[in-house]
Amino acid sequence: MELSDIADWQAFVASLVEQPRIAEAEKNNSMFDFVEAAKANGKSNIRRDWTTSSDSKSPPDLLLSSNDSIIFHVHRSVVLAKSANMLGMASSSRSSRESIAKETPPNGTSNSQVRQLPYTSRVVNVLLHIVYNDGCDRVATTSMAEISSVIRALKEYGIPLKPSTSSNSMLFRMLSEHCQKSDPLQVYIFAASHAPDLQHIAVYASRFLLSLDFCRITDEMATSIGAIYLLRLYTLLTGRTREFKRLLIPPPQPHEPLPQCDAKILREAWTLVTTFLVWAAAPDVKDATIDKLKAPAVNKLQCKQCKAHLERRFNSLKQSWSSVQVLKLLVPRADH
Repeated sequence: MELSDIADWQAFVASLVEQPRIAEAEKNNSMFDFVEAAKANGKSNIRRDWTTSSDSKSPPDLLLSSNDSIIFHVHRSVVLAKSANMLGMASSSRSSRESIAKETPPNGTSNSQVRQLPYTSRVVNVLLHIVYNDGCDRVATTSMAEISSVIRALKEYGIPLKPSTSSNSMLFRMLSEHCQKSDPLQVYIFAASHAPDLQHIAVYASRFLLSLDFCRITDEMATSIGAIYLLRLYTLLTGRTREFKRLLIPPPQPHEPLPQCDAKILREAWTLVTTFLVWAAAPDVKDATIDKLKAPAVNKLQCKQCKAHLERRFNSLKQSWSSVQVLKLLVPRADH
């Protein structure tokens, strides 16, 4: 391998580095389609009658009205068991009573027992699924603004956040879909702003931020994230990059000196490879990037043993890199 190959390799590696960035941009462009689709499907998935969700199968005895005049037939006992102050903070509404005048309420439900909630029907729908502990997958993924309203309602009504956002909960599924299909940075910002209650959400979202350009974080975003979680995100990204560079240090194991090869060319080849891999180092280096460097590097060697040793070193690098888990954010200290 001659030093004259460096210019060609630099252009080759540069194209590899740009490929994931282009893919990330295309994914961000599809975010808007995802959000609009979620909004379009939301209304059809609102459950208004909760008659069959009570263990006793008793008819609802309470009406809740959203601020967009959608009426929900619920059980007072179920609501009170989950939140002692939800009904106390809800207001009686004459307009709500008038809006259901044309409805025929379930047996045992009086039109006078209407409580007005200051949230949209989509938010109330999610809230009631949590109250009834009904992790229905048919509920459409809501916008981040609506999820924020749900979290605010949970806090306002004294409903514990951790079980409501556990890994098998409906809210976790919604936030997970936002991480995978739209913008994980917004999920991370949201979770960090509600830390430590939503720390596990921030940790989950951080897995999708390995290709994040830190310059994308505006002053407003940084303020919402807070100094602690901003530092942890920075440490996550720089720590992964540093770990990848560390894995490049050990050279390939040389073979015994031969009359036609003293294995010096193997060390030179790996030095050139690591030069470009250090330049391309990132928290999310893909196996494909390593593989595309491996083939030309191995093919340029004439010694069969050098080829075999270099190929084993590439495979060892990929195996070691895949075993490096996404560094978890440190658990906040009690004084934070």
